Amino acid sequence: MERVETLIYQTNPRHLELLAIGLGEMAEIASRAVSKGEYYAAEKAISSMTDTAVRYLNSRKKNFALYPEPSMPLSGLITGDMDRILSLIYEHLLEINRNAVEHKTQTISIKAIESLGVIGTQLATLGGQSPRLTWKPIGYLGFCITAAQESKLHDVPRHENSYIRNNSTGLI
Repeated sequence: MERVETLIYQTNPRHLELLAIGLGEMAEIASRAVSKGEYYAAEKAISSMTDTAVRYLNSRKKNFALYPEPSMPLSGLITGDMDRILSLIYEHLLEINRNAVEHKTQTISIKAIESLGVIGTQLATLGGQSPRLTWKPIGYLGFCITAAQESKLHDVPRHENSYIRNNSTGLI
């Protein structure tokens, strides 16, 4: 299965567009579900986004390219060709977290933040220079935690502190 997915990613120029559409739909489902108080649907949509990211990273682990971050070329930060999809996921999770914070929904905020942690951990396990790619999900994770903390959702930073402490071997 992994070889088939790799072949699709290499030969189909529209795979990124199709993934982006699906991820956008999942993010919309999550945001609308938070607004309506349907937290189970929001959690499932976030889980689907996370699973999609992990599956995408697993299928690309032997065929990804690293290069300097285009917005900061002299910073020493690197990014990968997978970043077109991952950045989209990070932005969607950030928006879902904003919506959750706005509606004072700690469980969804925690789920979005944990999703960023799972993706960052997965990035760290790709091998080679890949641990250097974790700066982006960690940054988004920080923005999400800060937003929750500023809205006095005290369980979010407390929960994420213990989550990071227990799962950060690949991240830091």
